[in-house]
Amino acid sequence: MSKKEVTLNAEPREMRGNGPARRLRRAGRVPAVIYGHGKTGVSLTLEEGALKTVVHHPGLIQIHLGADTLSAIIKDVQRDIFTGKTTHVDLQEVAADEIITVTVQIEAVGDPAGLAMGGQLEQNMRHVDIRVRAADLFETLKVDVSGMQLDHVLHVRDLTLPEGVVALGDPDMGVFQVRLPKMEEDKTAEDAAAAAAAGEPEVIAKGKKDEEGAAPAAAAPAKSEKKK
Repeated sequence: MSKKEVTLNAEPREMRGNGPARRLRRAGRVPAVIYGHGKTGVSLTLEEGALKTVVHHPGLIQIHLGADTLSAIIKDVQRDIFTGKTTHVDLQEVAADEIITVTVQIEAVGDPAGLAMGGQLEQNMRHVDIRVRAADLFETLKVDVSGMQLDHVLHVRDLTLPEGVVALGDPDMGVFQVRLPKMEEDKTAEDAAAAAAAGEPEVIAKGKKDEEGAAPAAAAPAKSEKKK
């Protein structure tokens, strides 16, 4: 489990609308709003360079706004479709003891035992939704895969989570699996098919039995008569 303290300095935003927002972006600041706990949303701006380092952060962020410090998580990020730059950010204020739902990254730790048998580790899920207390929020869920044997699948229900944390979604969804590489699987399947074919009994065509139960003898070839 990885947990990282993240802070951002914010400034209040007085003017709204497209024109002022464009001027802010040209000045290197990104318009944002923070809302939550039944309060009216507060408009603010964030420094673009600092925001780049945390825009994908799924954990708790400390927002310093004047003399106030607010705990928040990023709920939505809007980007320019041409440049990819962040144009607006929605933040949700949370209390330390509040239960929230967030998405965290999944990271494998260790080498599976099945690698010694020619297997390879495949990760089918990169993120998982969890329900967690805001103060206990973490960025990355590290999963020990060293005990996984060949053909072993680790499901969402198998994830070891900190106390009080609940994984959401389908518990039968596979997160990791150890399997032979595709080419090896195809070769194994071909070998199995060849072995099965070689072990099949030979099928001999049978003729129709006569009334006494014996198969009729093959007809002798017709002799050509010599012309007199």
